[in-house]
Amino acid sequence: MSRRMLRFVFFCGIAARLAVPAHAGFMSGKIIVDATGVAGMEESIRVKSTVVAPPRGSSTEQVKFTPAAADVANAAAKAAFIAAQINAQSVNQTAAAVAGVVTVTPVAGRELDKISFNPGKSGEVLRINPEQLSAGLGLNYDLELTGVATLGFAGTATLSIGGPGGGDFSTLTSGLTASQILLDLETQINTTTSLGAMIIGNSLILTNVTTSNDIAALVTDSGFSYSYGVTAVPEPSTLAMGATAALAGLAALRRRRV
Repeated sequence: MSRRMLRFVFFCGIAARLAVPAHAGFMSGKIIVDATGVAGMEESIRVKSTVVAPPRGSSTEQVKFTPAAADVANAAAKAAFIAAQINAQSVNQTAAAVAGVVTVTPVAGRELDKISFNPGKSGEVLRINPEQLSAGLGLNYDLELTGVATLGFAGTATLSIGGPGGGDFSTLTSGLTASQILLDLETQINTTTSLGAMIIGNSLILTNVTTSNDIAALVTDSGFSYSYGVTAVPEPSTLAMGATAALAGLAALRRRRV
């Protein structure tokens, strides 16, 4: 690689770093218990967080838990159980429960990047909502689905988005693949709401959402495994700034060649 090209790559790298926020994430997230699920079934919550100060390393912690009968007696009991499990197993975040709501907060010097929930076969429904989003960032909600339909079982897959532009979107799972189920949900969302939906791999990604929205899902066919959650992402304008910086670097290099 020529020296000019090396200078160009270096310039673009610096420009892109300047164009992106100094840190990315949200300061807390809410987990709201909609349905407690059944006892004796393992569930898990994954939380990704990032160190605010450079070099801003990130890490993901998975909290696994299996509630007893007393833990699913009501929403308040389930929320208290979830908060206790997060506090016992996590290093980078803490949790507090009030009534049926769990608030997850990163430790000092970190911000949350992603919260996702895998209900396993419990039938629990948690609504996930981010709070206090950093400037220059947006949100994506996502539903990841894998597996195959149980033969002869008439199950359903329901995705619920609370808040502005949201709604409940449902499809039958019998005889469908995971991809077909996601495609059906994607079509419903794109044709009936102001939200945006697209499929990437095994996931349905929802855009045009804000901190006023939340996400929940329930798939009743045990042949499928699923998880859902929220992720902080750069706003389109921020990405455009990075692209503009890179183009400026390319233009500067071309001028030098003339």
